Amino acid sequence: VEAVEPTADNLQAMVELMKATEARAKYGLRPQDYFTDYWKAQTEVGQAQLFLARHDGDVLAGLFLTYLGQRGWYKDGGSFDIKRELQAPYLVQWEVMRWCLERGIVQYDLLGSPNRDKVGTGDPKDGLYTFKSKFNPDITEFAGCYDLPLAGGLAYKAWRKIGERVAARLAVRSRERFLY
Repeated sequence: VEAVEPTADNLQAMVELMKATEARAKYGLRPQDYFTDYWKAQTEVGQAQLFLARHDGDVLAGLFLTYLGQRGWYKDGGSFDIKRELQAPYLVQWEVMRWCLERGIVQYDLLGSPNRDKVGTGDPKDGLYTFKSKFNPDITEFAGCYDLPLAGGLAYKAWRKIGERVAARLAVRSRERFLY
């Protein structure tokens, strides 16, 4: 496992790793530009690091870490199906945690665990939940987003009455089901 520069080849490898994971877990994947733009921006300001796990020249797994102060976040990750017996995704997490500790990052959030109520139902995300829960079985689920209208007015009322319904219907029709 290496901390690597965000070169075009390394970023492309990371995108391919995420595509392979999404194909297994069916959580929806944003467009490639979303990720590469985010990764480059975070790396340029010194708040991110890309990691890749290789074995005999084969890329097996990867992780994109973001961090600020003493906190780190497992922003994105993925793995291929080749050499699964080597458990590269677990080694990547272990090495990232060690990397964080060496830099004074003492809190590490695995982000984006699937809902606990779907585990064991045959949902494609079962594996993702199982993977993350092996690092800590006490997964914290945070409350969702809430509106704080600063200027109530007619626009906010219209949004609540019509806009939210339209957005919800469009979301249900979408093929994409983003985990976060």
